[in-house]
Amino acid sequence: MDPTAVFACADRPDRVLRFVFGSDTLPALPFAAPDAPDWRPSDADVVLTRSGGRYSLDKSGTRILSGAATTQPYAIEIDTGSAEIFGFGAATGGADRNGARFRIVTRDTLFYGIAGASYTALPFFIAKDGSRAIGVLAATTYPLDVQVAEGKVCLVAACDTEGTPVDLIVFRGSIVEIVGDLASLVGRSFLPPAWALGFHQSRWSYRTSKAVLDIAHQFRALDLPADVIHLDIHYMDRYRVFTFSPQRFPRPAQMHDELRSLGFRTLAIVDPGVSAVPYPVHEALRSGDMLLGCEGGEPYEGKVWPGTTVFPDFTLERTRRCWGRFHEPLIAAGVAGFWNDMNDPVLRMGEAYDPLAEDVQHHGVPHRRVRNLYANGMAEATVSGLQSMRPDKRPFVDAPPGHRRRRLRGAHPGRPPAGLTVRGEGDPRRNGIGAAGAVVRGGRAESAAWR
Repeated sequence: MDPTAVFACADRPDRVLRFVFGSDTLPALPFAAPDAPDWRPSDADVVLTRSGGRYSLDKSGTRILSGAATTQPYAIEIDTGSAEIFGFGAATGGADRNGARFRIVTRDTLFYGIAGASYTALPFFIAKDGSRAIGVLAATTYPLDVQVAEGKVCLVAACDTEGTPVDLIVFRGSIVEIVGDLASLVGRSFLPPAWALGFHQSRWSYRTSKAVLDIAHQFRALDLPADVIHLDIHYMDRYRVFTFSPQRFPRPAQMHDELRSLGFRTLAIVDPGVSAVPYPVHEALRSGDMLLGCEGGEPYEGKVWPGTTVFPDFTLERTRRCWGRFHEPLIAAGVAGFWNDMNDPVLRMGEAYDPLAEDVQHHGVPHRRVRNLYANGMAEATVSGLQSMRPDKRPFVDAPPGHRRRRLRGAHPGRPPAGLTVRGEGDPRRNGIGAAGAVVRGGRAESAAWR
């Protein structure tokens, strides 16, 4: 491939351009929607110039983008001048990212107690300078360190990228057009069921079915509008996913019947951390060779709510199919939707550790390459299970972190940093997620009630 070749999105050739350094072929986009438009060579008036490590992209003599890039090490600079910088998902900082530094990697931020955290993995931003706007997507799943300063956006690999090429997609037009064009590439947000757009009542935690019913009756007695109650981890039997506690939630179907009579649905939390003790979910994953492993071949063991924990490998299609089917007992009991949590994935709960330093393998694929896609795989598995078991109903899955693909799920930015008041659009993390095209997104207040 010509090192100065530029490609254009087939149905938006004037607005979406793409160029690659370090590859003889146009790389596949692991996050592209199934119906994403194709790429074709750009028009002759689009010119990419390279000199040393610098590049410039021009159309009909007008500068579109300039900067510097190398593949070894993986590093990108994008010249932005005095522009305001928006996006990068739920990264730390204000809505304008100028002056910010953070790492793009899916990671529980311990209530944003980890400096430079991003929670989501959305290496996309919009630079707005007066009436001119441009969007830039770094098409990689590897974790990146981002610094926005001195008129530049700098993205540097946070780990060994194994020689992955620099692949940049550039969006031109108004902000509305840029976000729309990004959505055409990565998948437009799903159409949620109507009930999911109502008020969601969530806290950590309603520990018994009686507590759930009591709060539902209180809402109705006070004539407060509410449509959904979230079931956090205490509905489970010893924190084992896809179970109900026989002591705290002894009759889940009866509880759901009463909730439905009051106009409520439930959203049940599901974590990917599976208890390592013998029970059906663990045994099915282990016997089917569907668990994350270590370099030596044994299953990787972490520590989450159940104690010693193993994790499904969602890069495998058989794992995604199996995980989808695991939802059957919860759906049969009346659960309406699901809240995927701890799906960064959290490998060692409550510890300040480097997830990229853990010995984790996805059946021969290093964790660093696909960590940012883990939540996506879990969401796809959940959605496929819901669609197969309830084909006449639109699924709803809330999956907080993850990469760019938005077709299947909603998003929220996790718990807010200390001192941040979440009202209206006052949470800059939601603005950052919205800039990446996620239209269904929540804001979680300090009390863990959804706004």
